[in-house]
This record gives sequence, structure tokens and C-alpha cells, in this order.
Amino acid sequence: MNKSKHNRHLKKNGRATSLPFALAILLLLSGIASSTAQNLQLSGNQKQRETSDHNQLPSLSLCPDTIRQIKSTVDAQDLLTDKHIESTSDTDNYKSLVERGDESMLRGHWLPAISAYKMALDISHKEFSLIRKLAICSALAGRYDQSAPYFDKVIRLHPTDIPLLAGYAQVLIRMNDFSKARYVLAAAKDMAPKDFAVNYALSTLLAATARGGTPEDKCLSTENELRAYWDKLSVTDMCRVAKWLKGDRQALEKTITPDAFNHLCQIILTLKTAKDLDSCTQLLFTTHDAFINEDWENARKMLELCKKEGLNTLGVRMDMSLCELRTGDTEKALETIRKTTSNYPENPVAWYNLGYILFDIKDYSAAIEAFEKSNSLGRPNIGTLFATACALTQCDRMDECFAILKRLATNAPRQLKTLMDGNEETHIKIKQDPRYSTIYKTMTSND
Repeated sequence: MNKSKHNRHLKKNGRATSLPFALAILLLLSGIASSTAQNLQLSGNQKQRETSDHNQLPSLSLCPDTIRQIKSTVDAQDLLTDKHIESTSDTDNYKSLVERGDESMLRGHWLPAISAYKMALDISHKEFSLIRKLAICSALAGRYDQSAPYFDKVIRLHPTDIPLLAGYAQVLIRMNDFSKARYVLAAAKDMAPKDFAVNYALSTLLAATARGGTPEDKCLSTENELRAYWDKLSVTDMCRVAKWLKGDRQALEKTITPDAFNHLCQIILTLKTAKDLDSCTQLLFTTHDAFINEDWENARKMLELCKKEGLNTLGVRMDMSLCELRTGDTEKALETIRKTTSNYPENPVAWYNLGYILFDIKDYSAAIEAFEKSNSLGRPNIGTLFATACALTQCDRMDECFAILKRLATNAPRQLKTLMDGNEETHIKIKQDPRYSTIYKTMTSND
């Protein structure tokens, strides 16, 4: 995205703020950065958004991939290729059946898709992508007992496929096979402890077993651990999980009881009851639309309503500070983000966002401290390192600035080249330093 586009997102009191590290915000993964990074890539056009939603499975937790991602499973994953099909007529028939199944799946017609895939599987009986599609379509059709054997087969072949493991766990939970679900999730959590779908499945299992079940069926994560995970959600992520809960509601209330589903809503969205789910989802999507449309005043009002409904996650607080900054209320934005770092002192993105606002108000020394705190709490991010270098430049600490730039030029030359593509005050000051020629040569050496 070009610089002028970024400047539109960095306006305050009718003028573009001079933040040369604006692009850095797109390199972070949550909070303000998550919300803007994801929203800048989404269209504010409602019709386009509805089209995108149509390509999602109605019960997303059964398979976190979209239908189009499932449909386009790479041929390299298949166990067999066309050479395993005996005749040309069989090959043509096979392709026709797969196309028919894919078309039905895209329309959400699970039973016709299952029928077509089964006939195709009779021709090429070990095709990985077909077994994968059969596992998912059978689950979405509510045929969990038929889905489970297909999941077993594909997971034996691809035991590190996290979306499949999470989807399989959801099938097992619906079958009340909590012990096996626990076993599957143990493997998934070990490989991807922060994965969205894995933690959703872990929360579902906890809700299903918290009011019953034997100790060995209990979930790997405690309720406090799961609540801490969901507390970090941005508005974008909250929309996603609210949609998952709505999609799963009917099946889960039937299989794990309405009380257990209420408990799941409490764990993930801190709702008092599942009855609030529809209104909560609508509120979240309205807030999300305001972000997409850069309607910061309305987004701020919607976030206040989210807080009143108890949806006061870390991400919501950081999104609020962004709205306050965008609407010119810098003092309030600073107060909000300082409270956030006080409540979440170990969160690196909160500290980055504090530094971002401090830089905006030209308190460069304090911004450096915030950026360095962010860097110290985890693996340093390209964006935070570059932001630190910019703040150091404004304090005339050029030796420290160029030590960071040298590191970035060596380890992330393309990203640094993009970040340096501008003519703002900090860019100019860095480029006028004699040492920049060496940095430039390093980051462009592979062009």
C-alpha cells in the first residue's frame, strides 16, 4: 500500500501525522495493529463482505478453512494421481464427479457433495483430497459417526494439519467422545498452543466436561488460561469467534446441552447467557464495519457499547485508543493505552502502541522507552525495531539508530526498503547521514 494511503489512516485534527514508521504498524499481530492491518485489507463495501462470508462454512469450527481453500487442496497432497486411474473414460468420470462434488460443497449442499465424492473415491480410492472433503462435508451434514473415520485417515497421513485436528476434535466432542477429543487436542496444542481454532476446541471441550465427566476427560487448559487467551481478541477476531459460536449453537446445544453452550459463551465472550449472542454479534459487526469505513467517531461509540456489554478485551481497549487518536483526542488515547499497559504489563503490542502514541505527540524519549520495553518482552518485531530507530533519530541518537538499521538491512532488507520509502522528516534525516549509503547498498544488494 502506498504512502498516501497510509497517511489517510494517520490523520489527526485534519492533518496527516508525520510518522515515517506508519508501515510498521502493518507488521504487528494484534491490538491496534491487528485491527488496522486486517481492516485495511478488507473492503468497506457491504456487498463484497457478504460475498466473502458466503464462501465460509456455516459451522466454521468444524473446519477453519474456507470452502474455497478446501476445494483448492493442492494436488501434491494426493496419494494417487491420474496414472492410478485405469482408463481415459474413468479419468473423465472421476473429474466430472469431483467437479460436481465441489460445486455442491460451494453451495452448502452437503449430501449431494458426499454422494459425488464417494463415487469419485470408488474410482481413485486413496485420494487424500477426497477423503479430506468427505470428512468435512460429513461433519457439516451432522453425520459425525461417518465423518470420524475419514478424519482418522487424513490425520494419520498428515498429523501436523492443525485445522484438521481442531475440526476432528469438534466432531469427537459432538459425539461425546471426550477422551479421544482430549487426545487429539493434546497433539494440536503441543504444536500450536496459540492457534485460534485449537483454543476454540479446547474451550468447547472444557464447557462440555466442566459439569460432568471423569477427571481423565478434563480439558488440557484451565478456564482461567482460556479466558486469558480470549481476552487478547481484537474486534476483528471477536467477530470471527462470535460467528463460529452462532454457527455451532444448534449442534452444540443438542449434543453437549444448552447449559454447556452457555458456559462456552461465558468463557469466550464473557456473555452472561447465550441469549445475548445474537445482539452481541450484531454489535461487533457494526463496530467492525465502522473500522472498515474509517468511521472513527462511530467506531468509538460502538466500542463504548461493547464495553458496557462486557466485551472489554485487551484488543477492544487498544482499538479504543486507536479511535481516540484518530478522532483527535490524543490525551484520552494516551490515558487509555497507559491503563492498558498497566493492566497487561507483559504484552509487547500494548507497549508498542503506547510508543506509537508518544511518538505522535513528539515525546520521543518516552516513545523509545516504550518501544524498547516492547522489544524486551518477546522476539523483536521488524516494525517495533524500525519505530525505535525513528524515535532515536528524533533524539539525535544516530549511532543507536544505525545499529538497528544495519541489523534490519541484513535480516529484513525488503521490509526495510519499504519502510524507508518516504520523504518525511525522519526519512530525510536518516538518508542525509553518510552511513545510509552503506545501509542502502546492503538492503538493495539482492535486487
